[in-house]
Amino acid sequence: MPHYTQELDEAIGRQVRCFQNRGRVFRFPARFNDRFEPVRLLAVGGFGVLLEAQDTKVFKRSVLIKCSLPEGHVLSVPNNAALHRFVEEGRERMIHERKMLLHGAFRGASGVPMLIDWFDDVSPMIRGPHQTPDGQTFVNDDRHLWSAAPYLVLSYLDGQELSKHCSTGAFQTKPLGSTRHVGFFLCNTLEVFHEPRPFGGQDISFIYQDLKPANVMVSRSEKMFCLIDLGSFAVVTPRGAGNVGMTTEGYGAPELRQQGRAACKPAVDVFSLGVVLKECLQRAKRTSGAVRLDIAAADLDVPDPWRDLLDRCTAADPTERFQSLPELRNALMKLPLE
Repeated sequence: MPHYTQELDEAIGRQVRCFQNRGRVFRFPARFNDRFEPVRLLAVGGFGVLLEAQDTKVFKRSVLIKCSLPEGHVLSVPNNAALHRFVEEGRERMIHERKMLLHGAFRGASGVPMLIDWFDDVSPMIRGPHQTPDGQTFVNDDRHLWSAAPYLVLSYLDGQELSKHCSTGAFQTKPLGSTRHVGFFLCNTLEVFHEPRPFGGQDISFIYQDLKPANVMVSRSEKMFCLIDLGSFAVVTPRGAGNVGMTTEGYGAPELRQQGRAACKPAVDVFSLGVVLKECLQRAKRTSGAVRLDIAAADLDVPDPWRDLLDRCTAADPTERFQSLPELRNALMKLPLE
């Protein structure tokens, strides 16, 4: 049974598919770019929307389609001047993430989604119809807002977030070895982006900034890891860093708030990685309940070498942390697993 209903939107002259999510209806073209047909709404968040779609030109294989979308309260106000800003900011984020995906492919990064296609298409969601809080119905008539929204098509990953994976029996059976495996993956993947490489006549590198379990997916079949949401990468050049400050409370390195662009160094991702490893260990020892992101390593039931490593990763002073991911990876290799 399909996860959507379909109808003709006469105003834009296209068939649209309607998906329900938490009391909201999300409307998308029934076929994107004359090729990709959405079949399931997977996630709605601050980034926008993630859809599963079928590629009609390649054996109807499953792909992911990502698009930016203003939050519901922005769309519920007629003639909202802020909508133009939200749409433009969303476009810029999508363009930035596309560039990061392309840089990942250029550098041979294996632990990130593959960019299959990108294009502009209509956004029935932005156009409407929408309802005001008092029940009035309206549409956004400004074609600039909805006639050319950016979409990214990514390789499909059927999996779950790292936080859920850590609560599974397999992870809980060998928590130290499983957590170290997560650390190896994150070190190997992010190291590829941290390394300064020539591009456009200058050396360029990238700092992820927003490392957290929600941005690490684990495939259900192969149990392979994948780092998602590449739009959080800061771009570092000899002239300084751009797109700085894309962090989540509890995971972000403190110096990013204090120093801004000047703090954008590999030690930022080392801090977040240390917090993620602490969370993995906590979740491996329970089946439910909240975890403490600020938990001291001494309060974790782990051998002393693990405590020393985690304390060093999450030191408030960035000069006291591991200064590179290869350095951290070497330390991880020496940790006991019992």
